[in-house]
Amino acid sequence: MDFSEPSEHAVERALALAQSLGAKLTLLHAHTAITEQFPDITAANAAALDSESRAVATRKLEALVAKHGGRVELSQAVVNGPPYPTLLEEAQWREADLIVLGTHGRSGLDRLMLGSVAERVLRHASLPVLIVPSPHPAGTPS
Repeated sequence: MDFSEPSEHAVERALALAQSLGAKLTLLHAHTAITEQFPDITAANAAALDSESRAVATRKLEALVAKHGGRVELSQAVVNGPPYPTLLEEAQWREADLIVLGTHGRSGLDRLMLGSVAERVLRHASLPVLIVPSPHPAGTPS
């Protein structure tokens, strides 16, 4: 869960699927350290920004759990690490049966330059992966 529109759309699909199957659902956010995103930032600033960024992610997940918790057994986790490997490690550790991811729908040069967490997870996962396309693929009006 990266809190983008495509990931929120994927959460809705995952909730519907979990509800229909009587399954549990964990909302996971992979928290990437600010220093990995902005290597020139000072250590003191990085610690404060990392703490605040993690707290914001936690509050957003808590809000989703409060909003949807009655529909299914729902939990949340904010885990430190880059999205692609962190997601795979957590899915294995939690003995997940399925990974559900949203995709931004990028293609061509955008996809090559920005990479695709969904594509990497799909290629390397040892369990099924459901890719939920964005309701508004990149390059189309919202």
